[in-house]
Amino acid sequence: MKELTSKRPRWGLPKVHSRLRKDGLVVNHKRTARIYAEEKLQVRHRKRKKRSRLPKIERPKATRPNEFWSIDFVHDGQH
Repeated sequence: MKELTSKRPRWGLPKVHSRLRKDGLVVNHKRTARIYAEEKLQVRHRKRKKRSRLPKIERPKATRPNEFWSIDFVHDGQH
């Protein structure tokens, strides 16, 4: 199992179990899960992309009727 996870670090428990089962090495998924946990194997978390630090631009308040318009796509899609 360690050899399999070292070759494929993005494979989690279900994929490792299906590969071991295909090779005829295991049958019980609970046993595979127990061994996987005992060996402290886990899929490494990927870091998130950093979002822009630019400040949000505030829209000015409407000073008169019909100055700003918006579209309701959900409502328009039903017609």
